[in-house]
Amino acid sequence: MSAASRRVTFGRAINEALREKMRRDPGVFLLGQDVGRMGGLFKVSEGLLKEFGPERVMDAHFRSGHRGNGYRRSAHGHAPCC
Repeated sequence: MSAASRRVTFGRAINEALREKMRRDPGVFLLGQDVGRMGGLFKVSEGLLKEFGPERVMDAHFRSGHRGNGYRRSAHGHAPCC
């Protein structure tokens, strides 16, 4: 492994990728079950609610139609991560 590379868990890599994309693009938001307050499965969204707020990191129960919400918001220029 070179000095420039580092080892991270798969979950941490997802968290860092989401964080980077959300910092670059204010239209990106995260919507899903337990992604906000709970930090997501395996903590992949940990800290995102605190950094980006409830307007961009939203808990939605699987049965609540969060995919439909994501589709509607994408039609208005947003980029959902569901």
